[in-house]
Formats: sequence, structure tokens, C-alpha cells
Amino acid sequence: LKNVGTLKLNIKMSGTYEAFKSFAEKLENNIRLFGVNSIRITKLENVSNVFDFMLEIGAYYQVE
Repeated sequence: LKNVGTLKLNIKMSGTYEAFKSFAEKLENNIRLFGVNSIRITKLENVSNVFDFMLEIGAYYQVE
């Protein structure tokens, strides 16, 4: 696409799968366009129902 820039974001967060789904829905419904390039999910040891999430995201913006 012409005149579009990309800001690459690496995000690490921990939480429940339900909290992650809520975050993903907010990205999907945000006015700014985001593209998720990769997701890595790791179950935390000795902690019930909590995961580490690593995301690589591109935030797109219009360049003048």
C-alpha cells in the first residue's frame, strides 16, 4: 500500500486465556489497524489457568 507506515510492536503479557481473548477483541475492534504477525503461548508452571503470551504486532499508519 502506498503512503502506509508500520510500527512493529513486541508485547509480552501474562494472564488467563479469557483475558487474552478480551485483549485480542480490543485490537480487532480498534479504530487503528493492527496486524498480528505471530503469537506464542506458554503455560506457566505451578500456576493454574495462567499463561505467558508473546505477540509480534504491526500497527499501520498513514504517512504524509
